[in-house]
Amino acid sequence: MSRSFKILLTIAVVAGGIGFLAYQSLGEVAPYAHVDEVLASPDRYTQERVVQIHGFAHRVPPEAAIVGDLSVISFDLTSNGKTIAVKHSGVRPDTFKEEAETVVTGKLDRTPDGSYLLTTVGGEHGILAKCPSKYDGKK
Repeated sequence: MSRSFKILLTIAVVAGGIGFLAYQSLGEVAPYAHVDEVLASPDRYTQERVVQIHGFAHRVPPEAAIVGDLSVISFDLTSNGKTIAVKHSGVRPDTFKEEAETVVTGKLDRTPDGSYLLTTVGGEHGILAKCPSKYDGKK
């Protein structure tokens, strides 16, 4: 084998390895939308394995029910007068409360009554509640 062939082969293997690692690290990107945007074309989002939906939390219970090893809470996520029910199993963020600006990651499904339910299961899916800023000036 010639020296130039060995160099080209080495470059190809290294570039392929870097490309593979970059592809694996990016993973699947979940679609992100506000509640009202999701409900404007829900079929697009129910076909996804995972979605991220942004809104404000309503009907947040003060405590979670315990089912097995998981805490479970149900609440509504609203945006511009539209609402999606949420069922979350897993860790409840400390900053999560009534009216909290929230992004919920999970699976969106249509229920038998025609409404929609966003279900999370800890791990990669869950609740991200905006932290109230301690640094905002007095209003």
